[in-house]
Amino acid sequence: MPNNEIFEDNGKFYIKAFLLDSSVNQNDWGVDLSTLDANINSYIGKPLVLQDDFEHPNSGDSNYDHVIQYQEKFRIGNIIDVVKKDSVFIQQS
Repeated sequence: MPNNEIFEDNGKFYIKAFLLDSSVNQNDWGVDLSTLDANINSYIGKPLVLQDDFEHPNSGDSNYDHVIQYQEKFRIGNIIDVVKKDSVFIQQS
């Protein structure tokens, strides 16, 4: 993840990292710029997850609630805020 920052405050660690923009990724996936501003804050409260191989946890289940439940064992933090900087959204965890 480019442009990451990690800092400590009162024994808690925070990560500030690139989250999402409207570009298409290497998997040919992206989001529509016209809906991004309206929906980006839905990330707040979601888990920040990490696996040993740095891949996104895949439960093999398409049910949203099951996916979120599966990700719990990989949670290293929570997304607490999303801010826009130079047309790119940044997660704060």
